[in-house]
Amino acid sequence: MKKDYSDELFWEQVASDSPTLLAFWSHNCPPCQVMAPVFERAGKHFRDRIEFVAVNTYDRPDIAGRFGVKSTPTLILVRRSKALRHFYGLIRESVLRQHLEPYAPAAGEDRPRPEKRSLRARLLGSDRVE
Repeated sequence: MKKDYSDELFWEQVASDSPTLLAFWSHNCPPCQVMAPVFERAGKHFRDRIEFVAVNTYDRPDIAGRFGVKSTPTLILVRRSKALRHFYGLIRESVLRQHLEPYAPAAGEDRPRPEKRSLRARLLGSDRVE
């Protein structure tokens, strides 16, 4: 998780109606380096349907502990503060997309959101609506 993410915004996103994929990683983890571009591409694919948030376990061991993360990379899909799916280790992008698709609202589908700005916009203080 970037240092400019406030705890309040993070937990607000985790508790929201929007599905959120948390990627727990560490800087000295070779599989995490392999998964980084997969996570980024999948995030672009599911843009506006699933929020993607990276959490560095060295910077935020409290959050990793709260989610029971024992190793990296670990991906956890959450919605309304409940873990829906867990993914451990390396996973192919096509497989990840296949598993996430049932949780992603259809593009353009109206779904309740606590705020119209994306998490990224809220974290960076942007007024841009996405």
